[in-house]
Amino acid sequence: MHSVTDLTTRIVPSRFAGKTLVEFASQTKSQNEALAAAAAVVAGSLRNLVLVGPPGVGKTHLAAAIVNAIVTRKDVDYQQRKAEADALPIDQYRQPVIPDSPMWTNVADLIVSLRMEIDAPPDDREASAAVRTLRRWPELVVLDDLGREKSSDWTGEIVYSLVNARYENQLPTVVTSNLSPADLAASPYWPVISRLAEDGALVKVEAPDHRFTK
Repeated sequence: MHSVTDLTTRIVPSRFAGKTLVEFASQTKSQNEALAAAAAVVAGSLRNLVLVGPPGVGKTHLAAAIVNAIVTRKDVDYQQRKAEADALPIDQYRQPVIPDSPMWTNVADLIVSLRMEIDAPPDDREASAAVRTLRRWPELVVLDDLGREKSSDWTGEIVYSLVNARYENQLPTVVTSNLSPADLAASPYWPVISRLAEDGALVKVEAPDHRFTK
């Protein structure tokens, strides 16, 4: 069996590849609420989750832990389905077993990439292709650090197109943001945050910055 780190390094940033819900050290009521909501996403009882709050309160840790838990569970399912397929007689049709996995993207990096390829030939627009994939990806998609980029009507349209497509198709999405609920309400992103909260939860995480309290 693969370790959590082996499975998820290709999905989440390497710094967060081994993060789990079990090791998340809650210090405040809101962190407990965020942890419970993250566990509900893993269990499938909560479709969407928006984690907002200042830096260093564990938002990205929780998002990565969600992905790590889902990937680990799916790997067990994949190994079982593959073993069952391999056990079929050689003369029977074996349907290929393709492992599913969540997807992770840093919103600021995605926006920067989109800006850089505006004048690129259509065949070289990898960021645009990534947005199209994220819009329809059937598994969980994590949009990390929404609002870190300079927001505008254009960035609002990009994020709206991506998230609204997932909302309309009832596909699970997790968003993290350093913006406060009030800042989000005044930003171009509020329509998509409202949509995600309808089928999920918005949790404002408040705690000391763990990077300065170690």
